[in-house]
Amino acid sequence: MKLKTRLSAVLILLLALLPAGARAQILYGNPVIGLNCPDPSVLDDRERSGYFYAYTTQTSFESAMKRDSSPVIAGAGIVNLPIYRSKDLVNWEFVGDGFPNGHPDWVKNANLWAPDINYINGKYVLYYALGKWGGIFSSACGVAVADSPEGPFEDYDRLVDFRTVGTLNSIDPNYFSDHSGSYLLWGSLGGGIYGIELTEDGLFLKPGAKKKLLSALNTEGAFLYERDGWYYLFASAGSCCRGERSTYHIIVGRSENPLGPFVGPDGQSMLKLNYRNTIMQSSRDRVFIGPGHNSEIITDDEGNDWMLYHSYNAGDGYTSRQLNLDQIKWNYNGWPYFEAGEPSGSNKRPVFGDVKPKPKAAKPEIKQEIPVKPKRAADTATGLTGDTGDKKVITVAAEPVKTVEPVKTSEPVKTSKNAVKEEPLKAAEPVKVAEPVKATEPVKVTEPVTAAEPVKDTGTVNVTEPVKVTVTEPEVVTTPPDDVFVQLPGGWSQQRSVYPDELEMFNKLTKNSGLILTPLSVSTQVVAGLNYKFICRCEDATHRSIGKCLITIYKPLDGSAEITDMTLLK
Repeated sequence: MKLKTRLSAVLILLLALLPAGARAQILYGNPVIGLNCPDPSVLDDRERSGYFYAYTTQTSFESAMKRDSSPVIAGAGIVNLPIYRSKDLVNWEFVGDGFPNGHPDWVKNANLWAPDINYINGKYVLYYALGKWGGIFSSACGVAVADSPEGPFEDYDRLVDFRTVGTLNSIDPNYFSDHSGSYLLWGSLGGGIYGIELTEDGLFLKPGAKKKLLSALNTEGAFLYERDGWYYLFASAGSCCRGERSTYHIIVGRSENPLGPFVGPDGQSMLKLNYRNTIMQSSRDRVFIGPGHNSEIITDDEGNDWMLYHSYNAGDGYTSRQLNLDQIKWNYNGWPYFEAGEPSGSNKRPVFGDVKPKPKAAKPEIKQEIPVKPKRAADTATGLTGDTGDKKVITVAAEPVKTVEPVKTSEPVKTSKNAVKEEPLKAAEPVKVAEPVKATEPVKVTEPVTAAEPVKDTGTVNVTEPVKVTVTEPEVVTTPPDDVFVQLPGGWSQQRSVYPDELEMFNKLTKNSGLILTPLSVSTQVVAGLNYKFICRCEDATHRSIGKCLITIYKPLDGSAEITDMTLLK
């Protein structure tokens, strides 16, 4: 330790002897963009354009100013898709708005959040979320395409939302592709992170694909990364957007399969609400608060890995989520970590040589008739929309053959539509709320199912004189993770009225769900403790009915009760 301290002191002295310009070439300081840059995604496009590109969540005009304080877009109220570029991940310049004429509006009164940029089959493919605070039923993920990393992007199609796949808070998309297939990860607080397989072009859900829950209901901001045969799921947990009070932090688990199950170094499942493997959290000196929603990993010329993420900064009074950069390292067991487990104030810069864009070869034009940006007719009740099925001819340029490594022959873009064509559930859209849905003890949602004989709505339970309700237990199509509770022999009791102590426990666990939940009846099961199945009336914040739901609570013999499942019933 003494030797390390002496070496650090010597290094500081040596750096002090260098001219300021030379020191600037060795070190950098956080933030690398001192502007509002939430939910960053980065693309290494040096082979084509010579730049890295970063994309962030929609922001106000005032928040998206250049470092010299000149306006980004004169007269614009917002920047729908802020795009920055850099040659070294440290020095960034604003280049434009990816949706200069307005972002997609097929979810009404929504904002464009959490873009995810990729280069697929000669096109720049952007996955994005349309979200709004409290809009857990209406928020959705879509996909757009462009010929340039600087846009403009053209909206292509909706991919996932509550109607198509039955997941709450369908935001924060992340695309992943390798030899096993192409996948979309998405999800946020109150719903958890899900994964589903896509078609090879990344534009549609693969026919017959089923979603799978990957991470607990208090997580969001997924990023999937493969290294040495392991799939690493990075995610963020805690409150993202409360300035100095934010508790956002980065967690990670890994699996041998791209869709899990994901566990930590101690074997704990990422499906657990109290998952422990945190690798980045607020700095102890409170300079950086709420670091999270990390970007993709970029490897520099010396083999070092780097990650961008957003964080509040004491320098501007914790008013904006600014862009930070830090090196991510790997231990001898292959687990990623940050040096101090918190944002660095300054660090050695990543090393990148000049990469000259490859000359563009003449490309034959291949015209294909594929559906692009279907026109949509707004659903005035929910803000959700449907397709009219319009088609348009677009031009796809075939990739030239590389001289070093042969590339795959361009394949025509598939025209199959998303597999999920189920009848949409009718769900009244909740009103906007000032604060986002809290997720201290969120409610888990699985596939909506149909109850054989739903419970009649008898109103709020009278805890003095319990209401007797006899029902046929609904068939719940769900497979709880093995470590949520142990299924021991023993059947469920008949549905009965809710006792006062059970009502108190239920209200305590569901008070932060963002919904109004009224238990109508309950059945129990003895299983190393007690399982409770509550059949409830479910309403949004304005008391508009959503339907009935089944909520499962487990209370172990030696621990606290927790919600383990919530299923909406038709």
